[in-house]
Amino acid sequence: MKLRTVSIVLILALTALLLCAGCTQPAPPVTPTPTATPTPAPEPAKNIVETAAADGRFTTLVTAVQAAGLADTLSGPGPFTVFAPSDDAFAMLPEGTVAGLLTEPGGALTQILLYHVVPGSLMASDVVGMSSLPTVQGNVLKVTVNGSTVMVDGATIVITDIETSNGVIHVIDSVLIPPSFCHDTVGTSAGAPAHTHRWCEGAETTLEFCNDQGVCHIHTVNQSANLAEPAGLGPHTHDLM
Repeated sequence: MKLRTVSIVLILALTALLLCAGCTQPAPPVTPTPTATPTPAPEPAKNIVETAAADGRFTTLVTAVQAAGLADTLSGPGPFTVFAPSDDAFAMLPEGTVAGLLTEPGGALTQILLYHVVPGSLMASDVVGMSSLPTVQGNVLKVTVNGSTVMVDGATIVITDIETSNGVIHVIDSVLIPPSFCHDTVGTSAGAPAHTHRWCEGAETTLEFCNDQGVCHIHTVNQSANLAEPAGLGPHTHDLM
């Protein structure tokens, strides 16, 4: 009986051993941890001058900024908000205005350019909440909001919030002229209808005047003689100042 019991125990132990051997599974393969691909550092944003130069719509503005020696200033830390006239805006000036300004870039040209620059970085949402903006030039821009149209000193902002590394650019559709650089003429011909022309220092012609019938004319400017030379109905003349 004792021998039989030992045999049964041995049989059970052998069976358990065989079963356990069948239960053993190989270890799962180790999945290697992927090596992270380094993300390239983002290219630094361009500054105001670099952004304007790369854009392609501000050729005249960039040329003027460089001629006036303001490129380093507008490439500096700032921040600045620039109301940037496009090439089309400069083309609307009287003939010869830009060329005349470029002959003496340290004078009126510098003042005009600085009149487009406001200290600080002001997004469009900031501008619409303000009634005036002090410029680096010293004069103040008037802000007018009419529905979705926002104007600074009569120039419409047509593109907003071009961000740069040292500020922001807003594109405008006309050139801003500081009040001290543009003047109203004084009519000198008794027979001519009462009217005035606007003229800006350095320009070869006055701005256009149109009467109620839609008849328009300009005058050639002779600044040395303080004269808007004969033109228009009459023809007639004006004193420049």
